[in-house]
Amino acid sequence: MHFDVLDPVIVDGVTVIEKGDVGVGTIQDGGHGLLRISVDHVYNFCGDTIDMLFSFSAADRRRVWSGKAPSQIHHGTVFNAETLHVQKVCGKRA
Repeated sequence: MHFDVLDPVIVDGVTVIEKGDVGVGTIQDGGHGLLRISVDHVYNFCGDTIDMLFSFSAADRRRVWSGKAPSQIHHGTVFNAETLHVQKVCGKRA
């Protein structure tokens, strides 16, 4: 599954992931309205691959998730995403 990055990721004043970069991961239906999302890699604007250790669970008991209906996480939701290991990546001053 491909994810579009909607907001830049800035680390110590340096943009390392820009809006429009692509993340790769999985979405799983955990049953009973639970949606599990994981991001394994992000391909950033200058060609680096950032290995991620990120997962998120969203619960909506009123809705049964399916791959046929569009789903979204609300814009502006803040996540604490970690990298899988220390990595050297390109960036530009924010």
